[in-house]
Amino acid sequence: TGVTLISYDQPELDLIKVVFECFSAYSTVGLSLNLTTELSDFSKMVISVIMFVGRVGMLTLFIALLKNMRERNYRYPTEEITIN
Repeated sequence: TGVTLISYDQPELDLIKVVFECFSAYSTVGLSLNLTTELSDFSKMVISVIMFVGRVGMLTLFIALLKNMRERNYRYPTEEITIN
């Protein structure tokens, strides 16, 4: 979606560079082909949203997968404690 939006907004940009920037933003690796300086404000916002979705999406996925694998090392007491 990000590649399509940026390509529609700025058709003069090289498609391979746009694809690289979007995949790099989604995976939040920090790599760039110095295309960011040539992007419009709208395209920069698209890249920012892709970065956010990539970061939050991957964290959410990892937490969801790891949450099911954790075993509880405790149990709640089953007896009633009398006070007084």
